[in-house]
Amino acid sequence: MTIFPILLGALFVFQTEPAALADDALVDRFMAVVPADREPREGPDAAIVAALEAANPGREAEVRRLMEMEAACVAPIQAELSRTTLREIARSLGEETLGRLVAFYESADFERTRALTEREGGARALSESERAELASIARNYPFEEFNQAVMSRSADLFAGHPLFDKMTICNTRRMRAMEEADLSLAPGMP
Repeated sequence: MTIFPILLGALFVFQTEPAALADDALVDRFMAVVPADREPREGPDAAIVAALEAANPGREAEVRRLMEMEAACVAPIQAELSRTTLREIARSLGEETLGRLVAFYESADFERTRALTEREGGARALSESERAELASIARNYPFEEFNQAVMSRSADLFAGHPLFDKMTICNTRRMRAMEEADLSLAPGMP
């Protein structure tokens, strides 16, 4: 019967303990070395501003002012939420995996990777040997584990987070101000 091996495999999976969480000192080291360019964008979403301006011709300055007010309210909350989430994801990786990521960011491999990826995004494409060098560096560090943790944990960490309530307050203030100014919402906007 084929069900017995499946049940035995499931029992093994459920008995396997998750990796121990990384300690605060290592998480702090990670947060200190991870690049700061992961901060959220500044200012309101240009596409939303354009849609609202189109829905309110002649009142573009009012729309932009209210959207910038909301963006200024949301920006520090988003930055705090990003940092909090990154800390929790880092902690969940465990000592070994997080230690290897810290080692990467503290190494010459990080500087070399950054230089190559910046060049790759620029006018000059990477040579075959440079692409091979990047692949070789990537094999030495747990980037896949980190990416999987980000993908699997981000939604859970964001959902129901108290900082979302603060962001909702920012949005509600903007919506009330738009209503008081008799500004229209763009089609399809809540």
